[in-house]
Amino acid sequence: FFGCFCFLSVVGQQDMLKELLTNGLGRMLLLLLVLTVVKGDYCDPSQSCWPTQHDINQLYEALDPSISRTLEWEAPNPRVCAVPVNSTGEQPLYGLGERSMKPLYQEDIDGPNNLCFQKNGGDFCRASTRNNPLSGYAPAFVVWPTTVGHVQTIIQFANDHNLCVTAAGTGHDFMNRHSCQNSIFVRMSLFKDISFDENDTRGGGDGSITMGPGNVFDEIESFAGKHGRHVASGWANTVGIIGWSIGGGHGPFGNNAGLGVDNILEAQIVIANGTVLTTNDKENADLFWALKGGGGSTWGIITSITVRAHLTPSAGITTATYIWIGSFCQWNELENLVDSYMDWSLTLQSEWSGLGWFAPSRSDAKGTCGGSWYGLLLYVYLGGQDEQFKTDTDSLLSSAPPFPYKNYTTYSNWGDYVTSKDLEPIIPVPWLPPLASSSTGGIPSVLVSREKTSEGTLGKVIKERLEKCKNDDGCPRQELYNDITGNLGSEKTWDPLVSISEGMRTSLFHYVVGSAGTSEADDIYQQLGKNSYFAESAYTMEDGQHRYWGENYEKLLSVKESVDPNQRFWCHHCVGDDFSS
Repeated sequence: FFGCFCFLSVVGQQDMLKELLTNGLGRMLLLLLVLTVVKGDYCDPSQSCWPTQHDINQLYEALDPSISRTLEWEAPNPRVCAVPVNSTGEQPLYGLGERSMKPLYQEDIDGPNNLCFQKNGGDFCRASTRNNPLSGYAPAFVVWPTTVGHVQTIIQFANDHNLCVTAAGTGHDFMNRHSCQNSIFVRMSLFKDISFDENDTRGGGDGSITMGPGNVFDEIESFAGKHGRHVASGWANTVGIIGWSIGGGHGPFGNNAGLGVDNILEAQIVIANGTVLTTNDKENADLFWALKGGGGSTWGIITSITVRAHLTPSAGITTATYIWIGSFCQWNELENLVDSYMDWSLTLQSEWSGLGWFAPSRSDAKGTCGGSWYGLLLYVYLGGQDEQFKTDTDSLLSSAPPFPYKNYTTYSNWGDYVTSKDLEPIIPVPWLPPLASSSTGGIPSVLVSREKTSEGTLGKVIKERLEKCKNDDGCPRQELYNDITGNLGSEKTWDPLVSISEGMRTSLFHYVVGSAGTSEADDIYQQLGKNSYFAESAYTMEDGQHRYWGENYEKLLSVKESVDPNQRFWCHHCVGDDFSS
């Protein structure tokens, strides 16, 4: 069940997912999963350190309940936060934010932990809505600060009662890094300030944008577009700026604007002792370096971030979309498409960033030879439909199988494209869990070099993975993201003062291999590369420290110990975790 459910395309699967949830199978998922939690030595409700109701009431009042706290989306405006599947009106938090929220929600430790998609799901559950929340990692408190002072107050409360602190901007994380058992869960979605500085040319940018961690890419790109700019961003419009940026950050401008980490100019953060620090290449430079790739909410609570803005070309930004569809009777066309795509990707300059998906599925329908498949390419070109654009697209079409669906659209403002995208909802049940040796959990992936692509090793592995479906051994979708600053000429975007791995710096592809067992994933890593992307990777992974950060891990750990010696902030397979499976 999990082998297929974990990698369903959300687009087109809404009815299936809604039926699963409303029929109560989601409750079964939680009951089936019993995971061992690796965390610090924190207080639990049975101990005298646990806050009394008086303590909790004091924190509630200190967070000023008179402040209006709303998180509501109105079409056709930009999205304001992640949206859980099956939410009426596509509202965040199952509509909790449509009315003024409380500053603090408290779980009944002795009561049931209701699921939000059930009619009896309570406000605490809605307030803690997040993607892939695994059993055994439930917060005890959810807090909604609106000022830096509130964040300091929350951290002091956690220190006083020895609580684990986790944080989230939108709750999109696939890896359960927003969760720690009996924690205080800090939701930063209400930090919506955003401003543009045309005169800030640090890092060679065309100005900068400073914003709070509650902003999502739909809001940010819409704001940037009003100033003739765009920013390095992700593919999903409701993903937040902080987690994406500090974990590496790949997306539609990766090869020409750089990764998320390449674009961070400054960050304000509240660390474990409650101190507010400004970090940049001159102030608190070691911590700034750690934030530029160290990932997770393990460093403190980031309250604002400044990133480079990039001038949008006067000719605009163009998307190129191709879709091929066939049956297993045309399997050779699928293999030819994979080969053509591999060859084409090696020729692309930095103006191009994009993705390729290849997905088979089994069928008993007549005339299909046992199933069907599709191939999707979505690429973004920095410019209009000029001669270089035509040369590059003609090159692909001359070698790929004939007659794809194709569409070319040029946007003068990238925010228009982002706002027009379909919603990609989060799934607030444990849909990506590890299952002993049969599944690594999470999203197994590997960063693949230009060399592994040109020698044919990557194409070989992809075709072998697709062949599994013909043999009725699972039909994992193969996802390739050609947006990791590995295109020709992309080295001009590289910031040398970042803490990501070598693979995250130079790879041609971030390759998501689909659901895989532990030994199967290890075999793929052995063939293709020694590094994986922090935000989209296997939940259980040997030597994760070095797969994420390479030789940088020891220095990252030293920085972690200097700013958080008592592990006030913890998350799974973040810097400071023991990385046990």
